[in-house]
Formats: sequence, structure tokens, C-alpha cells
Amino acid sequence: MTKSLCIASYIVGIMVCFGLNLAHSEELGFGYTKRGEEIHFDNGRLQLMTSTRVDRPSPENVKGFSRALGRNITVSQTLDVASFEVLSEEYSRDKNRVFYKWISPGRFLLVELTEADVASFKPINFTYAVDKNSIWYQDRAIKESDPNTLTLISNRIVKDAKRVYISGEPQGHLDTKSFRHLGSAYFVDTNGVYWGNKPVVEADPNSFRVLGESFVAVDDQNVYRSGERQPHLDAGACKLILHDPYGYQVLSDKNGVYLNQFKFLHADPKDFKMIDNISARGGQYIFLVDRWHVTPVTVYKENDRLIASTVFYEKKTSVPLALVKAEVVGEKLKDVTLSPPPGETTVGAVPDWQLGIFQRADLVERMKKAGELLK
Repeated sequence: MTKSLCIASYIVGIMVCFGLNLAHSEELGFGYTKRGEEIHFDNGRLQLMTSTRVDRPSPENVKGFSRALGRNITVSQTLDVASFEVLSEEYSRDKNRVFYKWISPGRFLLVELTEADVASFKPINFTYAVDKNSIWYQDRAIKESDPNTLTLISNRIVKDAKRVYISGEPQGHLDTKSFRHLGSAYFVDTNGVYWGNKPVVEADPNSFRVLGESFVAVDDQNVYRSGERQPHLDAGACKLILHDPYGYQVLSDKNGVYLNQFKFLHADPKDFKMIDNISARGGQYIFLVDRWHVTPVTVYKENDRLIASTVFYEKKTSVPLALVKAEVVGEKLKDVTLSPPPGETTVGAVPDWQLGIFQRADLVERMKKAGELLK
């Protein structure tokens, strides 16, 4: 007997021992598999363990999810296999019940929605669903909600004729009739502008607009980032240069170029051009985005020396502490000096960890490569 036949025979033997039969295996979608008279969630991979059976959760698993959610949950240990169908990544049902799947690394739990109407139940997205009686958020029915007037605003936000709901929670301060999505996490109603459900102070709803799908927006008077006013930026000249999925933005106005609220030293908005998402060029300067601390770094030549410079800020308040400048020599920084930041006369107390971040080996290597572009 060949080696492959021996392995196949061994697997079949184990399957028989566990009462499994691949001939009766059927992929149901979204990681569910029907095997004989059992439903497994195993992403289509044969795992010879009852832990993948959706109706056989361990008590420890149930207890762990209940503790994480902060409430008791109902788990059905009976299942009508013949009528079981997968509705979406999160929702499934049989002829008697509707289920929601909680999942975390290495484990899952199928929770029974005891109040759901099976026949009319329909997922809307990965967090919301409806039946004839209610709007559902994950595994909970939203009390007094109206499924017939549901409008999906974003993945987390819906509204009906009576209220706006964020993550399933009613928001009494929002006007449901006028509430709409502007872009990113910005919303507006007749009363004002919001970042999520938080009012954007001083924002003008009539002139407010989001720059791309970034965290940045402007109105006639101000620039806002993540709902916070940015007084150092000029609203009339503010432009979005880059919105990176990592969570930062590169912006310009008539006075300079910025990484979030921090200014690139020596950057001129007239000739500033991104090379990629973490570097740019303008004139005789290369500009680097240090993602570790979302810090703008400028690299340039000074009397044939390769110089790297940035401004250190106090972490919580963003108050400038010091202008740091160093020569890039080989794999290290030399002559690291601190001086007053632009517009200041004294040097603040710079913590050692900030100096350490600026002198990281990977960042110094990027400074060195930036210097090669300046030749």
C-alpha cells in the first residue's frame, strides 16, 4: 500500500471513529459546514473535535463570552440541521430560531435570539438586522424601534422615524428627520455638526464639509480634525494632501505643511509632493513621516552634512518643547542638539523616550536613504 493510501485509510478510520462522513459534507458559506447531522463552524477545514459544533459550546466558552459582554446570554443546544441556513457572516437561523455568532481569536459562540421572528428576520449589515417587530443590533432587539422606517446611515449608525441609534443606543439629542452623514465620522442635523455623537463646537452646519474621507473638515471659519478645532490652520487655504489608513493626515495651508497638527520644518506648500505615504519632497528637503509617534521629520544638507530635524511636543497638550537637530553619520545620529522651538525662547523638558524614538535604527536608516535622494 502506498504512503498516500495509508494516510487516506488512517483519516477515514478516524472519521468513522468520530462518526463523520465526508460524503455527507456540505459547505454552507461563511465558514459553516454541514456534516451528517451536525453543523460545524470551522471555515471549511475538517477538525475532528466537537468544539467546532455550533450546538456544543463548552461551559467555559459560554461563561467567557458572558463575562466579556457583561450580561447573560442564551445558547441553544438543540438545532434543526435540515433547515439550518446561513444568512450572513454573523446571522443564521433554522425553522425555529435565529442565531448571532460572537467570535474572538480561537473561539466562537452561537447565541440564540429568543425574541426574533424567524420568518421575517433579515440582516442589514454586519451589526444591524430587522424583523417585523424590531431593529436588531448584534444579538439585541432595540426597544421601541421601527423596522419599517429604518435608514442605514453608516455601519454603526441607523435611524428610524423616531430616533437615531449609534451602536444600537438611542441618541435623544439628535434630530432624526434631518440627521445625515457628511463623510468619515462627521454627521449633521438641524442643530449642528457631530463627530460620531459628539457635537463639534463652533461648527457651521451650512458651510461644513469633509475633506475626502479623512478626519479633517472645514467650514467658513475653522479647520477641524476628529471633531476638534485646529486654530493653527487657515480654513480658507487648507487642503488635504494625504489621508493614510494608518490614521494620520498630511495637510497644507498658506503658512506651511502639517502632519496632523504638527508642522513639517522648512516645508513650502507650493512645491511639497508626496513620494509615498511616509515620505515627501520639496525643494532641497526630504520630509519623512515617523509613524511611531506621528512625527514629521525633515532631512536636508547643510555644509555637506546630512541633517535631520524635528520639533518635540508635550504628548498630552501638543505644546512644543524643543527643536531637535542632528547629523546623520552612517548608522547613527551625531551631535544631537536641542534648541527653543520656533516662536519660543526656552527649551522645555524633553523626556528620554522621545529622544530614543528620534534615534531609532530604522528611522536613522530612512534618514540616510533620504540623503541619497538629495545628491
